Amino acid sequence: MYIHQGAVVVLVNDGTHEFSTKVSPRQGVCDGTWHRITVIRDANVVQLDVDSEIKHVVGPVNPRSADTRKPVFIGGAPDLFLPEHIGTRKPYVGCMKNLTINQSQASFSKAILVSGAVSVGSCPGA
Repeated sequence: MYIHQGAVVVLVNDGTHEFSTKVSPRQGVCDGTWHRITVIRDANVVQLDVDSEIKHVVGPVNPRSADTRKPVFIGGAPDLFLPEHIGTRKPYVGCMKNLTINQSQASFSKAILVSGAVSVGSCPGA
């Protein structure tokens, strides 16, 4: 998931195919307020909710893509994990709170690698 030209974009690579969807809120997401962003993936269907706007995409069926235990990168990813045609390679700059993955609160204290100017547990702009 990334932000590109004011849109929240979700790009899924199931090992064989890539598919994506995006939501472009009228007010944008870089407006100084908190936003609720939810991504739900069920096999080859991905749903993206940004506040009250919802989009979904149905990708190709890939029976070998059942393994969802891939690494999750928050704020950016090493180049070797990014597809060549991704909309931006710039890392996320901003604040996040109440991040959950698979209905579990994400813990940045267990992060394997923290890169850049990261302040865990506080947000200077909030």
